[in-house]
Amino acid sequence: MSFPSTDSRAHNTRLALPRRESMRAPSRASQRFSRVLVLDKAVDSLNEHVEETEALAAIEQERGSLEAVENAKLPGRLPPTDRGLNAWLFMFSAFTIEAIMWGK
Repeated sequence: MSFPSTDSRAHNTRLALPRRESMRAPSRASQRFSRVLVLDKAVDSLNEHVEETEALAAIEQERGSLEAVENAKLPGRLPPTDRGLNAWLFMFSAFTIEAIMWGK
């Protein structure tokens, strides 16, 4: 069995207990500060969302204007070329008629 030390240093040392201040509820000032931080984060995220939405709206508007320019009939612009079976039949018949008319 060991006896407590009679050293003077042993009586002056305390156990490391948590301070009462840390167990208290946060003060009103710190609560307000934390609310301000939360609100700042919310505002930042909303600003980012607004910027993304504006960027997407600008892209959609640009696409719409590009489609309008592409679909507009401008002078000197040719219509799209014909494709498919009917286009090839027309070419073959035109070649045949030309061959009959000009070939002797």
